[in-house]
Amino acid sequence: MPAAAAAAFRRAAYRLAHEAGNGQTRPMRIAVLQCGHPQPGLLRARGPYARWIAERIGRTLAEVEILDAVGGAALPPASGIDALFVTGSPLSVRDHAPWSVAATAWLAAAVKAGVPTLAICYGHQMLGEALGGEVALNPAGREIGVVEIERLADDPLFEGLPTRFPAIITHSDAVTVDPPGVAVLARSARCANQAMNLGPRARSIQWHPEMDAEIIRAIIRGRADAIDAESGPGSAERFAEASWDVPSGPIIFENFMRHFVGGGR
Repeated sequence: MPAAAAAAFRRAAYRLAHEAGNGQTRPMRIAVLQCGHPQPGLLRARGPYARWIAERIGRTLAEVEILDAVGGAALPPASGIDALFVTGSPLSVRDHAPWSVAATAWLAAAVKAGVPTLAICYGHQMLGEALGGEVALNPAGREIGVVEIERLADDPLFEGLPTRFPAIITHSDAVTVDPPGVAVLARSARCANQAMNLGPRARSIQWHPEMDAEIIRAIIRGRADAIDAESGPGSAERFAEASWDVPSGPIIFENFMRHFVGGGR
């Protein structure tokens, strides 16, 4: 069976398992907390962040509920959400925009209430700050493209991944002081906090498992002036050309749906 077909089969299998085999009599309610928007050309080509996440779990955009935090929308009670994803953003948690402060409080309450949650990049930083850590400009500078992630602990989210694996990433801010009592699960050469265990049913990660090579190349080229100013002329194109479709992204989503949405551990 071709790899793409095999992946689609696995997604369909756990979709049926979670919606039928676990005693649910209604469709699974999947929500995406939207914290930003892609650059215009990428938005036209590939849709909003929620679509990228939906595709990773074998859904269409119409099958997920977009909670427009960055647009200032009122956020609903989280108690009926079966799976919650938090997007990245080109904005900074450090700005403490009113929408972000409100969304962070809502998100922290959802995690505390046991809503299965996977928070990505901006979401990782929101929770890092909400739980008592600190977010600042990454002292080692921007990470963008494909980097090596090192697991620091065994975790269901990393099932099937080696101790070191490639991941797609883009960020300038980072959780620079870890929240008290929170286990850091992974790091990279330039960022000490790449993933956190936030409780039995919640995880956060700094990298972007929802992105593929086409997406990250577009982001890199859209920020070429800033990247070249930081890393030297031609750096952005080198980073773009070195980016590829890493296997860890789909694995992270499959593991989250299997181990956390299906009851956790």
